[in-house]
Amino acid sequence: YKLIVLAEDGITSNTYVIHFSVAKSNNALLQGILKAGEYMQGFDAEVFNYTYNLPYGETVVPAVDAVKAIDVQVVEVVNATSLSEQTIITVTAEDGVTKQTYTISWENEKSSNAQLNMIYLDGVAMEGFNPEVSDYVVSLPYGTTEMPEVTWEKGDADQTVNIEWNNNVA
Repeated sequence: YKLIVLAEDGITSNTYVIHFSVAKSNNALLQGILKAGEYMQGFDAEVFNYTYNLPYGETVVPAVDAVKAIDVQVVEVVNATSLSEQTIITVTAEDGVTKQTYTISWENEKSSNAQLNMIYLDGVAMEGFNPEVSDYVVSLPYGTTEMPEVTWEKGDADQTVNIEWNNNVA
C-alpha cells in the first residue's frame, strides 16, 4: 500500500509505503503415515516414536509414506531396510525452521508355537510322536535301569525347552 500525503501548499508531499506479509506456517506435524497404502494404526500427530510389529518371521521392512497436514510442508522419508534399522520421517514446516522427526522401529511378533517337531529317545525318533499330543507312555525293555536320553527338535528356533524329570524307571 502507498499513502501519498499532499500538503496544503500543493507542492510538498510525503509517501508512506506499507508492506504486508503473511507469517509462514510453523506446522511440522503429519496428518498420517501410510504402510502399503493404508493408514498405520495408532498414529497420533503429536507422538513421535512408534514401534510396529511385523508378522512372525517377516524380515522385509515395509516402505512407508507420510501424509502432510498442509501442502507447504517438506517431508523426507528414510525407510529402514532391515529390522535393525529405523524408519525416519523428517517434517519441515513452511517457515523452514520448525521441524519434527517421527521414528518407527520394527519388530517381529513373538511366536506362539509351543510344539516340538520331534522327540528323540537315545537319538531315535519316538514312535507315534504327534506334535498335537502331549502325553506319552513309553515301554522300556525288561531290566532297563536308566532312562533313555531325551532330545528334541524345536518347532520354532526361539522356543525354550525346560526339562523336569527324575531318573527312576517305574
